Amino acid sequence: MATSNVAVTPGTGKNLATHSFSEDAITKEVSRANLNSAAGVDLTDATGIKISTSQLGTLGPATAANSVPTVPPTDYALYAPSANLVSGAITTAMTGTTSTQLLAAPAGGLRNYITTIIVSNAHATVGTDVIITDGGTTLLTIPAAAVYGGAVITLPTPLRQPTTATAIMCANVTTGASTKVSAVGYKAA
Repeated sequence: MATSNVAVTPGTGKNLATHSFSEDAITKEVSRANLNSAAGVDLTDATGIKISTSQLGTLGPATAANSVPTVPPTDYALYAPSANLVSGAITTAMTGTTSTQLLAAPAGGLRNYITTIIVSNAHATVGTDVIITDGGTTLLTIPAAAVYGGAVITLPTPLRQPTTATAIMCANVTTGASTKVSAVGYKAA
């Protein structure tokens, strides 16, 4: 690996956290993203640092490998605080085409965000599509073939419910199938 010289001049009152390593028989210092006290001491969960969800967007992008802020899992779930997590399951098979509630309507001003949805069809010969709706608007159509066909869909970007304070519903397209549906996600503005 080739060496290069980069001058680092921290600003007034700024502490610069570094890692030391040797390369080409020279000890080098590489800056790292870390939270430090005014005295330059690393702050960790053991020292009581807490990052609220409102602060996460202000941390800024990571600029170097392994310079990702560490957030204690008890303070911030991947998408939302645990109080905002939602889930629903249709545990009695849907055999008709009647719309059935999958996720309850959140409070006024909030909407559901679906992160995972699971569909299965136990019927021996009848396949169907299962539609996921929001007050009549179709959000997803999921195939569910006969003989335990279906799908497990983990959405890399949560599916945002278009209407606030509205339940998420589901229904078979074809009468006679025997489907069950589950969904998880969170509620937010």
